[in-house]
Amino acid sequence: MTTIRLLDPTSDGPGVVHAIAPRKSDLRGTRGGFRQQWPNFDKFMARIEQQLMQEYELPAIARVGGAFTERRDDRLEKWRAFKSQIEWAVVGLGACWGTSPWTVYDAIELEEKGIPTVSVVTDEFNGLAKATAAAEGWPGLKMVVVPHFFEELKEDAIIKLADSAYTKIVESLTKN
Repeated sequence: MTTIRLLDPTSDGPGVVHAIAPRKSDLRGTRGGFRQQWPNFDKFMARIEQQLMQEYELPAIARVGGAFTERRDDRLEKWRAFKSQIEWAVVGLGACWGTSPWTVYDAIELEEKGIPTVSVVTDEFNGLAKATAAAEGWPGLKMVVVPHFFEELKEDAIIKLADSAYTKIVESLTKN
């Protein structure tokens, strides 16, 4: 007789819970970065940048594209340069089964380096992003949730969305 043994696919978690990087007391004059990917997310982040520049008199914002897999060669060099230039970051957009975990992984990598981050994820994939963060030992990772189907929004709707998310983004970078 053949015996089938069922395994429990759940995990007790990572065993270690990591603290997020200390938040900035003020963004004024700091060097920020945007790790961005997804259609229309560039327009969202352009509006966030405009507001940050007006309110905090920032130098230029560094930018780097996202990844769905391990970075190699040119992408890895761009990522390393990005990490070395910034004091805080907005990472997004987590809007699918691939980009949501990678948004979290990139935010974790920056947080481990002492760089405060906020991840922007859609409501459809917020649960996946939170579960990924918790499974990796980062349940306190800061996230801002925006509506799904982001790429289908018209520019005026993206501007309104960015305006409504702006305060939460800043607070996620400046308040523990």
